[in-house]
Amino acid sequence: MSAFELTIIGLIVVGLVIPVWVFLSILYTGRQVAIEKQPGTRYRAYMAVLDRLVHEVNKEASNGPAVVASMRELREFPEYRDISVLLLNATNITGKTPYDRMLQVEVQQTEAYLLETTGG
Repeated sequence: MSAFELTIIGLIVVGLVIPVWVFLSILYTGRQVAIEKQPGTRYRAYMAVLDRLVHEVNKEASNGPAVVASMRELREFPEYRDISVLLLNATNITGKTPYDRMLQVEVQQTEAYLLETTGG
């Protein structure tokens, strides 16, 4: 490959590929920020976590890991910590299985985490 061909390839990469890549990355980032700032997005996500949690707890044969994961996911919503802490305080775990013990620890840790956050 000659120097001329390498120069042309370099100009194409610098002149087309890099600007298009930068433009697309900025566009994608801007969309993600716009989606996160839409009113109600965080609320709907929080309600989805609560729905999963209530659904799993009310099932006859509850999926222990799913309940533990949903409890932990409450930490991602410190703006709703008052509701989450009330829910955690009302949680009464009476079982003796390993998942019940894991859930007891997770409830305590999540409650402590939410109480020490500043809400945002």
